[in-house]
Parts: sequence; structure tokens; C-alpha cells
Amino acid sequence: MDNVNGIEVTEPGKARMKIKSNVAKLDDKRKSKKAEYAGNYKISNGCLVHVRSTAKNVIETVLCDFEAKIIEVKIFDDGLQRRSVYVIQGKHCSGKDLPTIEVPADKFHSGAWIAEFWGLLAFVEPTNSSLRHTTAAVHKFSTCDSPVPYVESKSYLGWVKTDQGWIYLTSTGAMTKKGLDKTINVILTGNMGRYQLPEPPKTLDFSLLKKFLSVSKSNPKVGAVLFACVARSVLYSAHPIDFFLFIYGSTGAKKSSVVAIALSFLGYFTGATMPANWNSTVNAIEMISHQAQDSPYCIDDLKFTGGTAMDSARMKSTFERIAQSIGNQSGRDRLNADSTKRPSPYNRGMPIITGEDLSGSSSTLGRGVVVSIGRNDIDVQTLTELQSAARDGKLAEIMSLYIVWLTGKMDSLSENLHKKIVDRRTAAIAQGFANSHARSPDIFASLMVGIDVFFQFCVETKAIDHAGANDAILDIENNLKSAFIEQRDYQDETDICSRFIALLASALASGAAHLAAAETDHIPAQFPERYGWRRGNGIIKRSVDERTLDAQHGDVDGRFFQYEPGGTKVGWVSGEEIYLNPESAFAAAQAVAKQQGEPITTSKNTVLKQMVERELIVATSKRETGSVISTVTRRVNGTKRRVAVINAETLFDG
Repeated sequence: MDNVNGIEVTEPGKARMKIKSNVAKLDDKRKSKKAEYAGNYKISNGCLVHVRSTAKNVIETVLCDFEAKIIEVKIFDDGLQRRSVYVIQGKHCSGKDLPTIEVPADKFHSGAWIAEFWGLLAFVEPTNSSLRHTTAAVHKFSTCDSPVPYVESKSYLGWVKTDQGWIYLTSTGAMTKKGLDKTINVILTGNMGRYQLPEPPKTLDFSLLKKFLSVSKSNPKVGAVLFACVARSVLYSAHPIDFFLFIYGSTGAKKSSVVAIALSFLGYFTGATMPANWNSTVNAIEMISHQAQDSPYCIDDLKFTGGTAMDSARMKSTFERIAQSIGNQSGRDRLNADSTKRPSPYNRGMPIITGEDLSGSSSTLGRGVVVSIGRNDIDVQTLTELQSAARDGKLAEIMSLYIVWLTGKMDSLSENLHKKIVDRRTAAIAQGFANSHARSPDIFASLMVGIDVFFQFCVETKAIDHAGANDAILDIENNLKSAFIEQRDYQDETDICSRFIALLASALASGAAHLAAAETDHIPAQFPERYGWRRGNGIIKRSVDERTLDAQHGDVDGRFFQYEPGGTKVGWVSGEEIYLNPESAFAAAQAVAKQQGEPITTSKNTVLKQMVERELIVATSKRETGSVISTVTRRVNGTKRRVAVINAETLFDG
């Protein structure tokens, strides 16, 4: 050994030999005390210690004041990705047990888990590497003796195809062809955990189904559409569901209560325990719609009033986004931190929306079926009896038996269900009752196919004979038809063309806008008040030739009342036609819409284009390329103007 400037320097070869000697001594200690050592770590006096060898000696550094082990790894599969959680037990150096914690794998390996989960109960030495070494020590001690057991759980509902055939996941396990298998782990949090199917009964209690279908004797569409949604929901994996049911009614109409009964065919729900509501974030609603595979689920209490304008706008935006996601069967794409695409949740169940306000674009409502419930529609006694049956699990028993039957049918249904829907849709189009929107025949057909399959099950299990099944199907079909016939009214309320015309007529009626005569660019010769002119205080005389017998002019003893135009000029009147100035007419309609708290979200050009398609604009021109222009040239007081031409009766309903 040499001495340089007072520092002892060992030859490299001798230094390596000394380190090997120290490591050998350390290995001997480990062999004598297996439980105390794991790799470069040991437990000393209840603390985790980092052990390392140098040329001179073995250095032991205390890392923390506890010891800990991973006793189980939980793997959660949500249908998008697998997530690991470590179950960790620990003991303080004082001998007291630390609380058992569940740490996500990514947080554990990043090292930032101790302070978050144990807080002041555990202490890690404040060095740069102590946290990292503590995590490594826990890892080493957890795996040094035997592998850590892995427990896999599903965190979604519905059908999964396995080597043994189709199984249906529910919070109580999995429904198989032999019944309920409780050994399969399904873990769902919050109200999603209420989806619990019991052991299937030996026979079907058909009287409960009849009772549900008659939950509203005055409005039988309610029970029929709701049960059709339940029956169709469990067939999502055979053919996707790209529509929703909207239960619409004022507060106190028992909307949530009756929907809770429908959901109780798959578990037990009440009006206060719905899976989701519209105050949830979009991300939360999307995740629930993904977890509720092959199941009906409710997004409760949609209303656009009662809060600020910002709250209303946010709610409308959420509704439009969720409805679009349901219709398109797609989620919102997201990226990971490294710019790779992250799996996105999307709807895999049967969405049921309850709300006090019916709003949204015509396209949005075209993705669903709307059923209105009045305050006195729901039969209270029947509802109470059904709530008792739901609480006792009797409704869920019906679905348990149905799902066991379906386990042997899912392969054939996956191949043939689409064809059955096409056949039903063709018949619906031919009959013409589902013509409120292009999607309506598909929605009707999809719901009826769910009913067809369910009653096939009823016949095969001898719960009902063929004649009884046909009568029940026909009764439900007639009630569904009634619901779809009513869709035209709801579509008209939200159709942008109808709304634009109604808003413009309102602007004229309120004096916020006016129309002038095309010949004079002044007061129309007839019906001035109809076109936004208001009678003034003054009286103006006119010649006999200018007089009219129109009572609206108020002809009294040869005198005429003076009229003043109201608001902005939005166009001109010429006989039976109205020439609209597109810019000013749209601005006037938008002003009224904003006063109502529901501004027009569609552009002016889109409104004009749809009016052309609906043949509400009666005169068009063409570009050289052949594309249609919604405006034409007309003379107004001798001057050429580009206007949109509509019939006067379109604006005033004749």
C-alpha cells in the first residue's frame, strides 16, 4: 500500500480481492439468517437497511423506520387496459403494525408511495437515494422466499367468451351455463357495484313481468319501451347499441323511480342510487358507459335550468357529446405522455337518460327515442309492489334465468342478430310509422328484436305458450309504435329549420324585427302588424286610391292610422312570398334564441342549406359547378338583392 499526499492508495487487484472477501463474509451472514437478508438489503431492529461492500469494510445504511412486504398483486381489467395494484403490509420498528395499503404499481415503482399512503406513520431517511432503495428493499423482501400471489379481477359487466364458452360478468361473479360461478372476481366501485345477479331460479315468474309492463296503465308506452331496453341491453355483444332512451317529464313524475325498477332486472337500484348523473364529468360518464357492457344504465336528472348560464351551456355540451359518442360507438381519443394513443372508453350498454328539459339538436334526438311521463302516469301501487320485488331480488332472478339460457345462444345470435334487425327495419319502413328521423326505423327494429329473443326464451322454458308470447309481443310492438309516432313532435321541437322559422316569427310578432313591401321598401299594403309594424299615436290621411278594406289598416272615416316599423328590417313581402335578408334574419332569430337562453349553435349557411333540403326555400340558383345556392336575385324597390325566398304560409303556418 502506498501513501500519496497523506492518502492511502491500494493497488486495484488487492482492492478487488478485499471487496470479494467482504462480500463472501456478507453471504455467509445471509446464509445463516435467510429471513433477514434480501439482495443488498436486510432488516435490522425492524428497519430496512441498505448493505454495500467497499475495499475496507461493509457499510450498512438505515433507510427507514419500518419493514414491509407486498403480500398480493391485484390486476384489474377494465376492458381497455390492465392495471396492477400492490397490497402491502408493514410494521413499524416499534413493533406496531402499519395499515395495510393498496398502491398502484406505477406509484410504487416511482417511489412516491410511502408519504402518500402512510403519511406520518412511516419515516424515510432524507437522502437522495433512500426512497429509491426503500422501494427496492420492499420489492426484494416480497419475492425472496416465494412468488407474490396474483389475483385478477374484471371491472366491467357483460359477456366474455372463454375456452369454456360464454359467461356473463356481474358483481357477484359470472353467470355460466351451469349457473352463478362466484369464484370469478368482478370488482366495481360506487353504484356500479349494485349490478348483482343471484342464482337463477328453476322457473320464471311471468306475473312480475306483466306487472312491470303495466306500471303505467294510462301510458303503457313507458313499461313497453323500458322493458324492450332491458331485453335489448344484454344482447349488445351480439350487435352494438347505438341509441338511447330519453325518459322526459317534470319533477315529481317518478321518472327515476320507474327507471330504477328497469335497472333492477340486473341488480338492485333506487331513484337515489343510479350509476351516473349529469353532474358527473364527461370522463366519468364515458367510463360508466364502458363498464356497463350488455346492461342497461341510467344517466339521471338532465336539466338545463336552475343554475347559471355557464352551467346550462356545460350541461348541453355534455349531453351533445355523450349522445354523439353513443350514436357513433366511439370514445374521445386521448394520448399518453409519450404521444402514443391511449385506449378510449365508449358506450357498450343500453343508455337510459332521465330529464326535466328536452333540448338538443335534431341530430342528437334522432339518436334516441323519447318517452314522456306525466305526473299521474305511474301507478303508485304497482310501483310499490315492483320496488318490493326488486329489493328481494325477484326481478334479477328473471334476468339470471334468461342469461343462463343465452349462454348457449350467443354464438348464433352474434351471427344472425343483425339480419333479424334488418328484417324488422324493412317492415317498419314499409309501415311508415317510424319516419321522424332516418335512424328511427333502426332503433325500433333493434328494440323489437330484443323482445323477440326474450319471448323465444319464455316459450322454450315453458313460462308461456306460443299464443301468449305472440299476444305479448304484439302488445309491446303496438306500444312501441305509438312511442315512435310521437317522435315527430319532439323532432319538430328541436329541428333547426323549424326552430329558425319559429324564432323569426317570434321576432316579428314581438316587434323586434319587421318586413317591408318589396315594391316600395316601406309598409306592406296588407297585414302590417303581422309583419312587425306597430300602430303609432298619429293618424295620417291617404287618398281614396290608397285605401284598403283590410281591417288591419284601421280605416275609420277615411283616415288611416300611422304605423312604425319594429326593430331591424329582415326582408320584404311580395305577394305570397317573403324575401329574407339572410344575415339580418339570422341575427334577429339568434337574438330571440339568446333571450330564451338557448342560442342557435348552427351556422347561418347550415340553416339555409337544410331549409333548401327541406324545400322550405322555394327558389334557388346554381353555380357554374352545379352546386345549389340558397339565395336568388330579386328586385326590391327597383334594386337587385340576393335573398332567400320562402312562402309566407311557411312563416305564419297559413
